[in-house]
Amino acid sequence: MPNNIPYNPNMYRSNINNLLNQYLSNIAVEITKLYNFHWNVKDPMFTILHKETENYYTKLQEMYDETAERIKMLNGYPITLLEEYAKISTIKSIESKNYNSEIIIRTIVNDFELLLSLSQEIGNMATQVNDMGTIDLVTNHISFLEKQLWMLKSQLNK
Repeated sequence: MPNNIPYNPNMYRSNINNLLNQYLSNIAVEITKLYNFHWNVKDPMFTILHKETENYYTKLQEMYDETAERIKMLNGYPITLLEEYAKISTIKSIESKNYNSEIIIRTIVNDFELLLSLSQEIGNMATQVNDMGTIDLVTNHISFLEKQLWMLKSQLNK
């Protein structure tokens, strides 16, 4: 174990599962948000954003399943109640209405940054106890999120 940190497996599993469930909740809310954008983009970039949001929610569905399965591997229970997602997610849902490309891209950037930050926090906790399964999970998610953030930010006029 790095840094000679006292390791209590039950406490670690409880703490990591709490973080993973928050991450799972964020992913669930983001998937719904991406569907909202997919259906409600109203912009000259419709075709591009319609396809890109589909790519994103498809990837996030994989991340959602992987995260829930990791929680089970750590003897936890993935949250499945929509009310719980809304309660603990730091990503907030939005109403169904038309959105332009600027709002869609800025919102996705903000949400992906929240996902990235939480995945890094999970990775840091897992690193302290050499939880290689969780480290591997979030490393892959971090790589995806960083690349998407780079590409999305390059589309914004900053």
